[in-house]
Amino acid sequence: MNPLRTVGARLSLALLGVVALVLGLVYLVVVPSLKSRLVDARLNDLARARKALVAEYRQRPNDPDFYSNAAASTNARVLLMSVVSQSPLVVTPTRYSLPGRSAAAFTDDPVAIRSAGTSRLEQGTVSCFSRHRCTMPWPTSMRSRGGCSSPAAWR
Repeated sequence: MNPLRTVGARLSLALLGVVALVLGLVYLVVVPSLKSRLVDARLNDLARARKALVAEYRQRPNDPDFYSNAAASTNARVLLMSVVSQSPLVVTPTRYSLPGRSAAAFTDDPVAIRSAGTSRLEQGTVSCFSRHRCTMPWPTSMRSRGGCSSPAAWR
């Protein structure tokens, strides 16, 4: 006898289908809004930390421990991006809070490029290798576009 011929088996399959449909709908509704709230919260955290980091960097711009200390206090990777070319505008990391690790993923960061081009604080998210990061570069010098510091938190 076929086990799907019984009423109990048919009701179980119907219930399974309804539960799967409801879970799929909840996922489609909840996950995007939760993701945007988490990204906004992370950008706000970086914005609050930025003021203290800028003051500390201006007092001791050549402090070798600045990047690792800033990374520890913000729970983010901290980089110094330098402008390599003005036309087209190209930025590349010159100092990194994780020595010995590659910062190649941050080369030509579009948010850092925008910050270097406008000499203003910028913030945004960047997708790289199917991972998202929140980034908030700020110019280290308003007069020269020689670099920008960028805490970036990987998601």
